[in-house]
Amino acid sequence: MNLFSNFFDSAASQEIVSSSQKVRAYRLVQEELKNRAENPQTDAAQFKKQRAAEYLEENRRYLGNAYQGLAIVQTAAQKVSQIEEKLLQMKNLAHQAAGGAYEQEEILAFQDRYSELLCEITEIAVNFRPGGFAMLSFTGFGTVGIEIEREQKIEVDSMDMTASGLGLLQAADLTRSPKDALMNVELALEETAAYKQHLKESERLLEKALDILNDEREAILPAVQSIREKYSARQTIRQLISALSGNSPLLTALYARVQSDRASFLLSNRTEDE
Repeated sequence: MNLFSNFFDSAASQEIVSSSQKVRAYRLVQEELKNRAENPQTDAAQFKKQRAAEYLEENRRYLGNAYQGLAIVQTAAQKVSQIEEKLLQMKNLAHQAAGGAYEQEEILAFQDRYSELLCEITEIAVNFRPGGFAMLSFTGFGTVGIEIEREQKIEVDSMDMTASGLGLLQAADLTRSPKDALMNVELALEETAAYKQHLKESERLLEKALDILNDEREAILPAVQSIREKYSARQTIRQLISALSGNSPLLTALYARVQSDRASFLLSNRTEDE
C-alpha cells in the first residue's frame, strides 16, 4: 500500500501521470476486479508463464543431450581413426611379410611391431568409455541413445574394436601365415570404414537436431520474455487491486485526485470560453 501511495503522492508522478491515465488505471482496476469475481479460479498468465518456463527447460535439456552426444560421436570417430591408422600399419607389415622379399630375421622384427600394434588397438578401444559405456569394446550389441525430443532418440551403435573383436588374433603370426594375417587386417579395415560411416551419419543427425533446437530456443526466448513482462504487469495491477480493495484511504485519495483533475480541466475550459 505504501508503494502505490508514495507513487501517486510524489511530485514526479504528478508530472508523468496525467488525469486521463489515472482514469484509465482506475477503470483497469475495476475491470480486473470484475474479471476476478467472475473467474476466481482462472489464472491464464500464471499458466502461460509456467508452461513457457517448462518448454524452455525442456529445450535446454535436449540441447545438452545433443551437444554431449555430438562430443561422444566426434571423440569416438577420432579413436576409430587412430585404430584405422594402426590397422594400415599392420596391413603394410603383413603385406611385406607375405611378399617373400624379406629374411626371417626381418619378418621377426615385423612380427614384434605387429604384436605391439595389436596391443595398442585394444588399449585405445578399452579406454574409451563415455559415461562408463564400453562403446568400442562392448562384446555384445549395444547402443548409446541420445534423446533429442520427446520419445525421439538418435541411436549410436557400439562396436568391439579390440584386436579380438576385429578378428585379428585368429591369424596374428606373420612368420607362419602372413597371408591370413593380411586378409584379416583387410576385413578389419572394411568393418572400421563401415563403422566410421555410421558415426558420420550419427554426427550429421545430431548437428541437424542442434540446428532445430537452437532455432526453437531463439523463438522461445522472446516469447518467454514477453510473457514474463506481461505477467509482471499483471502482478503489479493485482498488488494495486489489493491496495485499493474495500474503502482504503488510497482508493479514496485516488478517486478524489481524479475528480479534482476533472474539475480543474472543466474550469479551465470554461475560463477560456468566457
